[in-house]
This record gives sequence, C-alpha cells and structure tokens, in this order.
Amino acid sequence: MDLYYIENWSLKLYFLILFRTIPAVLTNRGAY
Repeated sequence: MDLYYIENWSLKLYFLILFRTIPAVLTNRGAY
C-alpha cells in the first residue's frame, strides 16, 4: 500500500470525525 494514500486517508478521517464531534459537543452543552 502507498504510505502517502494511507496518511491522506487518515487525515481526512480525522477531520471528518472532528467536524462530526464538534457540533455534538456544542449541542450537548446547549442542552445542559
């Protein structure tokens, strides 16, 4: 496997999780 591809995929996955997590955290804080 190409290491460059793996690193880019990991970076995209990281940001995808980050953008999904931030609104959830803000929503939970607003609920309290």
